[in-house]
Amino acid sequence: MTSEERRECFVYVTPPGSPDFVTAGRFELSGDSAGDARGRFVYGASYLARPDAVPLDPVELTLREGTFETRRLKGVFGAIRDASPDFWGRRVIEKHSGFPSLGEMDYLLLSPDDRAGALGFGTGKTPPSPLRRFNRTLDLEKLQTLADAILADLPSPATPSDLARVEDLLLVGTSMGGARPKAVVEDEEGLWIAKFNHPEDRWNQARVEHAMLELARRWVDLFEPFAAIVAPSPVCVAHVRQEMPRLLAAEPEWQRRAEAVAARTYELSEYLVDVLGVTRDTMGAQFDGTIAYQPACQQLRMVRNDDQARALLAEIEGAQLKPLADAESCCGFGGLFSARMPQLADAMAERKARAIEASGAQVVVTGETGCVLHMAGALERRGSACRAVHLAELLAGLAAAPEFEPKG
Repeated sequence: MTSEERRECFVYVTPPGSPDFVTAGRFELSGDSAGDARGRFVYGASYLARPDAVPLDPVELTLREGTFETRRLKGVFGAIRDASPDFWGRRVIEKHSGFPSLGEMDYLLLSPDDRAGALGFGTGKTPPSPLRRFNRTLDLEKLQTLADAILADLPSPATPSDLARVEDLLLVGTSMGGARPKAVVEDEEGLWIAKFNHPEDRWNQARVEHAMLELARRWVDLFEPFAAIVAPSPVCVAHVRQEMPRLLAAEPEWQRRAEAVAARTYELSEYLVDVLGVTRDTMGAQFDGTIAYQPACQQLRMVRNDDQARALLAEIEGAQLKPLADAESCCGFGGLFSARMPQLADAMAERKARAIEASGAQVVVTGETGCVLHMAGALERRGSACRAVHLAELLAGLAAAPEFEPKG
């Protein structure tokens, strides 16, 4: 069977607030004399009359009468292509179907009825009843073995008794998108997406994700007894506040505990100003020299507490704050970014070092430890007299001004 035998299908959608599919319209895929694919779509009159009707695409497929046409993406409208299986789903469908050649229409129609996303496809005007093919008992190791065979285009290693169940289970994961092998599994708590390792992975993805969750739970356990957790790193605070609860979202009790601990986690300057109410009299910080302030990206964009750091700098006795050009641009650290793209990271650090020298400051201050090291390296490579220090070092009196004048 090929796409030559399948030229049109009905498109089903789940309206907002509804658990059931309704028929939105009809999609037709054809080719012209030059062999170029052309797609047409028309909304059904009954769908347009529904008060809860929504457009499949507010730009390309607006909610109106008439026929829409496209030659882009092999004649498949963007919203429809987005609902079509990606790399992994297509490999499973190709293995599952047994047909020598498949076209775009085949991939749409061979996708499962129980699918992720809001669109479904079929040959009948009325949407079919969804099938419950989620497996409760099949060993995940068998799924991983079959996934490896599909990616390597090898015969299935499953026994005949297991083969149908395994392939059905994998087929339900074909609409999840992306290139990674995956399936939908079910237990007493509900439905889950099981992602499997890929033979070309540089490391064991499943093991890394498992370790990440274990570390998140361990972190919550360790810091839960404390009334306040203070970190000299906006990156860490942003992770605890925003990412930790998301990581544990599948475990409601752990998520609740993570959110409670996150609410008591503070970035250093935030804790000093907003919680302790530190002033010049209570802080007692001194620095005889000129300073420039480089806000950390996560402090500006994730934690959003840049005002507190600036307030503390203004209270340091003897310090002269110099304006830093383009201070809100990244210094190039970016965590793993600087390790994965060192040339780009070094170029960004070089540009930042030139701006720091142009400011005339003897010391550049930031609240992120990684940024301190990254800027310090760039300044040292340039032979600059300016030093990079952490805000905590400056407040603690551990950062003396250089004895000689900086460049510029």
